[in-house]
Amino acid sequence: MLKPRKSKVWMRIFLTLFFFLCMVLTAKAISHVSIRYPSIQESFRVISSEIAGLSKDPRYENPGIALTDIINHQSLERDSTSEMLEEALNEALAEKMPNQVVPHFELVQLRIEWNENYPGSFREPLSEDLAGQAEADWMISGSYETLKNQEIQLRLELYDMVSEKNLWQDIFVFPQFSKRFTKQYIVPAVMEETPSITENKIIQETEERSDEYHLDVVTEGALPSTAGSERGKAPSYQQNQRGYFSMIFPEFTSPPPPPLSPPPEGMVRIPEGEFVMGDPGGRPDEQPDHLVFIDSFFLDKHEVTNGDYLLCENCERGHGGFDTSLPDKPVVYVDWNNANHYCQSQGKRLPTEAEWEYSAKAGKNNNDSQETNSENLLLYAWNEENTENLGLYGAQEVASKKTSPWGLFDMQGNVMEWVSDFYTQGYKGTFNQSISPKGPETAANPEYPLRVVRGGAWGGVHGAGKVEGMRASRRYAFAPWVLSFQIGFRCAADDPNIQ
Repeated sequence: MLKPRKSKVWMRIFLTLFFFLCMVLTAKAISHVSIRYPSIQESFRVISSEIAGLSKDPRYENPGIALTDIINHQSLERDSTSEMLEEALNEALAEKMPNQVVPHFELVQLRIEWNENYPGSFREPLSEDLAGQAEADWMISGSYETLKNQEIQLRLELYDMVSEKNLWQDIFVFPQFSKRFTKQYIVPAVMEETPSITENKIIQETEERSDEYHLDVVTEGALPSTAGSERGKAPSYQQNQRGYFSMIFPEFTSPPPPPLSPPPEGMVRIPEGEFVMGDPGGRPDEQPDHLVFIDSFFLDKHEVTNGDYLLCENCERGHGGFDTSLPDKPVVYVDWNNANHYCQSQGKRLPTEAEWEYSAKAGKNNNDSQETNSENLLLYAWNEENTENLGLYGAQEVASKKTSPWGLFDMQGNVMEWVSDFYTQGYKGTFNQSISPKGPETAANPEYPLRVVRGGAWGGVHGAGKVEGMRASRRYAFAPWVLSFQIGFRCAADDPNIQ
């Protein structure tokens, strides 16, 4: 009587073992071992290659993929680094799977719509809800952490929304990156396609479990580097004492940066950096506030003067009340087209709206520049308090007030300034441009196009002479043919050190 019972027990044990063996053979192995990479570009290339390989499995039929969030491991919230990592990884994934990856800007838009529909409920939408709204089959999420040696450790997992199972997860370590790496990332590395390193990772995991070898990618005995000659080479392999192969990356030695070109006469170099554009407490067209990275560029120290404007033979202007004719006063009654033409005649251009606001805020990430909200505003700006309230009407001589921290005069007050962008009622349509944005390509209303004007004025209409009208985030809009005693301009130029 016991024999059948024993046989059933053994049969159950056999079936259980067989079931787990099938799972091991058919499912993608989930790794918990970090691998160090020489650059963020290389780590993102590996991530996108591995996920692309999974998506080709006939069981999944080209799933839609949404990268929802990469939170700060310490704060458990998204921050500016999260945004940079998400955008760059999304672009790497889209390069491998162009028709499967939900675009980054769509996810940003969905996040904003969530916060508008459920104000005060959650600071951020739940990852699953965000992926669901994007109609994705797979969701990628994770966290990042800055290690003691200033390296970044990135933990990612791939979740199947249909089966509600994790398909893949891994940990990647790479050097700290520059904030402008997202722009550089799109340029692919010059290297031949190398085989997937999944097999090598399995070997390394075995070594880790044996406690005899450290997992970090071997750097001792790495190939010697010469200036630029090793850049882009694929990793080689070195056999260790146990017969396993460890990956060896060549050293990546960047050449020293070229010397900076001096600013053209009358201009200052605006350093590269990121800032929060817009003001959540401001007017509706200043929202949503969003993180923007600006490449370095040159900007005129002060507004173009009457004397400067005479240098352009084919530039026209109007005349009217509160006109200024003295050579050191800013030129006014110039429409957008003539302002643009003048800058081009000098080998320059009008600044973008983002460049202008970044320069006015001078690297500060508070909602508006300190000078606007300061009692010392009169030291920096000509406004209604020190002009028309005292019986002085019209723009005043340029560079007669204190400079901003970046050496600029009259970024607030004196005259408002044309910038290059078309005007839209808010940033929802353009805020997905996170690196040196140039604004909309076309006017919102082609029959009555509007251009952006910035900076406030000495007085006059639109509240431009009041403190509120001089906030760095404050936006004005005028048709490009408008001639006004309140409006002048200054020019910008590209930094030749920026490729």
